[in-house]
Amino acid sequence: MDIKDVEDLYVSCKSDLFGYLLRILHNKQDAEDLLHECFVRFIRASPSLPQDRIRFYLMRIAKNLAVDLIIKLKKMEDYILRKEQVYYHWGVPDFEIQEEVDRILLMASNTEQRRYFSPRIFHKRNG
Repeated sequence: MDIKDVEDLYVSCKSDLFGYLLRILHNKQDAEDLLHECFVRFIRASPSLPQDRIRFYLMRIAKNLAVDLIIKLKKMEDYILRKEQVYYHWGVPDFEIQEEVDRILLMASNTEQRRYFSPRIFHKRNG
């Protein structure tokens, strides 16, 4: 697929993809960002798909990007809420300790690691 084909594909699919992303995200800026990221991912993958499957492939990329963004935003929102709750209920030293614990837990790459670290950190803090 050459650059002209990609440009034609962008022109023909952008409004459908943008509308799809906007319905999922309810945020115009995020939908625009993911629309562009969708085409970047498509170009990088350079799949050899039949012409009638390209639109479906782009929609799948868009959906996956939107789901990833929603998960990321939810995690950030949860982190901020926990941080605010800790700040209002604890003294400054406790808040700093909890902030460091949260930072360590966020570095853990999966839930298994978080489950392993969380009780040990809490036990050392309170023991």
